[in-house]
Amino acid sequence: MANTGYVGVRVPANSIARRLLQATKLPIAAPSANRFGHVSPTKASHVIDDLGHHPIGVVLSEYDQISNSSSTTSSASTIPQSPLEATAAIGIESTVVKIDIEPLSKDNNDEYIVALTVLRRGGVSIQEIEHCLYTKYKYNKEHVKIQVKSSAGIVPLTDLPTGIYTHTSTLSSSTSENTHTSIVKSEEIKTNESVGMEAPGMLLTHYAPDIETFLITNIIHQSTSPSSTANTSSFTLFHKDFDKTIEIDPKTTIIIDFGGQLNSLKNQCIGYNDLSPTSSIMEARRIIFDQLRWSETIPNAKAVLLVDPVHLSLASLPESPDKNTELQHGDALRDRMYRAASGKEVTLILQ
Repeated sequence: MANTGYVGVRVPANSIARRLLQATKLPIAAPSANRFGHVSPTKASHVIDDLGHHPIGVVLSEYDQISNSSSTTSSASTIPQSPLEATAAIGIESTVVKIDIEPLSKDNNDEYIVALTVLRRGGVSIQEIEHCLYTKYKYNKEHVKIQVKSSAGIVPLTDLPTGIYTHTSTLSSSTSENTHTSIVKSEEIKTNESVGMEAPGMLLTHYAPDIETFLITNIIHQSTSPSSTANTSSFTLFHKDFDKTIEIDPKTTIIIDFGGQLNSLKNQCIGYNDLSPTSSIMEARRIIFDQLRWSETIPNAKAVLLVDPVHLSLASLPESPDKNTELQHGDALRDRMYRAASGKEVTLILQ
C-alpha cells in the first residue's frame, strides 16, 4: 500500500483467477475494476458500466446459485438471464488484515509475537479468524493476538463489545469511540501525500452512489395509527450530528429496506427494494452494492434511504445461534452502508 511500507497480498477464490496465477507463476499487480470511490461492482455488467468506455475485456467464469436484483420487486433472488448479471457469492469485499511482528513486551525484545490487525471488515468475520487461529490451528493467544483498527486507534479484541463490532449509538460514548469504523479523510490525503491508506475502502465516501444517501438508525412514529403513513407529503429526517431536520419528497426517494421495516411506505416512494425480507445479513450483503447501483438507474431519484440492518432489525431479535452468526457479519455490511451514506446517520420521523 502506497506510503505505508507494507505490501498487500490478495489470494482470489475465483478459479479462473487462480489458474491465471498458476500459469504465469508471477504475482500480478492490478487495480480494482471500478471507479475510485464508487459503489463496488458485484456483476460483470457493473464493470462494463464503470469502465466500458475503456478498451477492456471481461472474463466470465462459471457460477452456481446467483441473484439478479435489477427489478424493483421486494425480493431480489432470481436466476439471471445472462452471466453478465451473475452476482458475486459474498457481495462485499474481502477482510483486510495487517500482519506485524512485535516484541513480547516493552522490556523484552528477545521474544516476539505475531499481531494481526483487522483494517477492513469484510467477507470473513472477526469470529471466524478467531476460530481459525485458536480453535482449528491451536495457536496460543500469548503468541498470536488479534486486534482491530478503529477511529480511537488499535483496539484489542477483548475490549470490543460482543457480537457487534461497529459503532452503535446504543453503546456508551467511550465504548462507541473504540468501535467506530476507521476513517481516512480525503482531505488528509490531498494535503499530505505522505498519508497513506493502510487498506482499500477506508475513505468515508467509499461505496457512495451518485445520489445523496442516508442511513436510518431509528424510526419514530408520531401517530399511533398505522394508516397515517399511507399518504405523506414528505419524509422528515433528523440529523443528530448537525441538530437539524431535513424534508425530502417521497416521490423522488428510494428506500432500500431490511426486514420489512419500511414496507408500509413502498407505494409512496419512487423505488423500493428489501435487501432481505427475512432479515438475513448473508442475503443482504450479497446484493447491497447491486441495490445501490440500481438506485442510480431510477429517473428523477434524488435521495436514497438505507435501513440500518443492526439497529432496526437484528438487535431486536431474541438471542439464538442464528442471531449470533448474523451479527458477526453485520458489522461489515453496516460499514459499507455507513460509507455509502458518507456517514450521514439519521432518524426517520413519520407523521
